[in-house]
Amino acid sequence: MAIGELLIGDVGAFIGNKINEAVTKLEFSWTLDLVSEMSFEVVDKDFFLWNRNSFLIRRDAVYRLQGSSRNDIFEMSNISIRQDQGNAPVISVKARKKSLQLMKRDKNPEAYGGSTATDFAASVAQRFGLDFVGEPTSKSKVIAKSSGSSSDDSVYDVLKRSAGEANFIVFESDNTLYFASEQWLLGRWANVSITWPNFAPDPFYTFGMPECGKSDDDPYGASFKVLVNRQNGKLLRPGMTVNLRGINSFDGQYLISEVSFEDGTNSPVSISCRTPVKPREEQGG
Repeated sequence: MAIGELLIGDVGAFIGNKINEAVTKLEFSWTLDLVSEMSFEVVDKDFFLWNRNSFLIRRDAVYRLQGSSRNDIFEMSNISIRQDQGNAPVISVKARKKSLQLMKRDKNPEAYGGSTATDFAASVAQRFGLDFVGEPTSKSKVIAKSSGSSSDDSVYDVLKRSAGEANFIVFESDNTLYFASEQWLLGRWANVSITWPNFAPDPFYTFGMPECGKSDDDPYGASFKVLVNRQNGKLLRPGMTVNLRGINSFDGQYLISEVSFEDGTNSPVSISCRTPVKPREEQGG
């Protein structure tokens, strides 16, 4: 299986090579709504890797996609082990972006200054080594509740709450923290065209017709999901804009809300897209 380079914490080059050789499945999921994840499975003959404590909660998992010069730093958050059909142990690991995991453990949100919610988000991005894209807001200064106990709000909690109060979304993508309304993001980052029907050499040709839907009860005007060609599709990220054409009543601009694919295969990339949240007066209920 031809995957990129997977580095696990401080396990050493020899152990790291053994891990890369043993990976049988590796998937990515980027989303507007949750922390982005990388998941992988390792067949560990004779418990060679397991008995050397190669997989530990909060251990770094650094990954470089094929053809990319950038490392994505994840942190192991879920580890399980089971037996495969050949009686060898299979280790399954889920890892989340490290910067967001650190925000969740930081219980001192009051340490981040800023006169507005956007200023606060920019300060957080800088502290955790992220680039920042934010929509200006006049919302009053962020109220951060913290006294150091485990039940207090984390930096991540305050970011999410501040975004909700401003009708914004907050998410990380490709080492950039975004803090903005969906309407403001529309058209600002990439403008990918998907037309149905389409064929190669269209750079984002699809495998099948986009699955579209809309509902009066949905706060989003419309949504669709589709499989796109792998070469260009694996470069797509949540927050990018897609222009859908060719399906009456669904033509228009959408934000990518989720991207997922398996590395080291020829399988297409799955993307989900949605229109920005409808104004409150247009929402049902």
